[in-house]
Amino acid sequence: LRSWYLDVHRLSLKTQEISGGRLALTGSSFQRTPGIGGYTFALGVAQDQQGELVSQPGSWSLRRAGERIQVEFGEFGTEARIPAPMACHEVIVSAMFHRRLSAFRGPERLDRGSDLGGFNLSNVERPEVLLITGRGISMGDAGELWHLLDHDMRMPVSMIDQSELGGADLSRYTHIILPHGRLNRMGDDMPQTLNAWVRDGGTLIATRGAARWVIDQELTSATIAELETPEADAAQPENYDALSAWDAELQISGAIFETTIDTSHPLAFGYRDDRLPSHRIGSLAFSGGDNPLALPVRYSADDPLLSGYAAEEVRRALAGTGAVFAERRGSGSVILFADDPYYRAYVRGPAKLMMNAIFFGNDFRNPSRRTDG
Repeated sequence: LRSWYLDVHRLSLKTQEISGGRLALTGSSFQRTPGIGGYTFALGVAQDQQGELVSQPGSWSLRRAGERIQVEFGEFGTEARIPAPMACHEVIVSAMFHRRLSAFRGPERLDRGSDLGGFNLSNVERPEVLLITGRGISMGDAGELWHLLDHDMRMPVSMIDQSELGGADLSRYTHIILPHGRLNRMGDDMPQTLNAWVRDGGTLIATRGAARWVIDQELTSATIAELETPEADAAQPENYDALSAWDAELQISGAIFETTIDTSHPLAFGYRDDRLPSHRIGSLAFSGGDNPLALPVRYSADDPLLSGYAAEEVRRALAGTGAVFAERRGSGSVILFADDPYYRAYVRGPAKLMMNAIFFGNDFRNPSRRTDG
């Protein structure tokens, strides 16, 4: 976690209440913070609060007039419309492209979490994303992620054929996304190259079959959850006509499963409800091993099926297993998705998990304590 404290220094703010709930900054360390012009601040205020919100005498002031925010720096001023509350997540994502982001609420103190200048504030760097494509990669999965980043989020994304990845300068990129597919054209040295890149600070994100490849190449400590289905394993087809049904019994060709989210985890930023429907194909799921916090998203412990078909025994086996795995490795991170987080660009709920993996992928830490697994 590259906190504000580590990247710059802790902000020591001195404030004085003026009147009507207004707050003035009387200290000067706020102005002395290096690079203050490169930061974007998000300020949350009460719905009915108007007039001056916060100021630093002789320097700047921030006012609310109706549904507009006015900022004055000496003799210069500007104003902007207040975005709708439900658009806060998109506003913060957009603000990332000002290179830095911090967030605070004012003028009162937060009732929980970190205040402005606290140790838990993080700098969020502008991501440079590389999306792996080409023969062997699912065109649907790669296209959905491209659509999410380029069309929905309007953020730049570079794409490269997996066969050309070995010749690319990976130091240019902060994130590499491996969509579902067969990753068999990247060269024998690519696992070692990716491992070094992650440990040097990169964030590696993989979905479905690509997540399985990351595990097989030992680029993560994640393991695939072993699904115990003894009754189905012992069943035999009665005749050839029953072969198709027997083959498909343990497969999930398309269903909606309920997942449970740890809403306190950085990857769950913006989620209020700890229940999230997710599109489910196949039976891949993760085990957290000895890291009790490695699975911020799990399939619900009760019957997770919300819609579609999945055999009862498969549903029981998947209950409580990991839908998302996240761990720090060196200075970087590895984040795995068992499902397609943006299936056909209309299953939008889990898409925020992908965006959070991009923007907050290095803003969590592994626990120093471990469990027995």
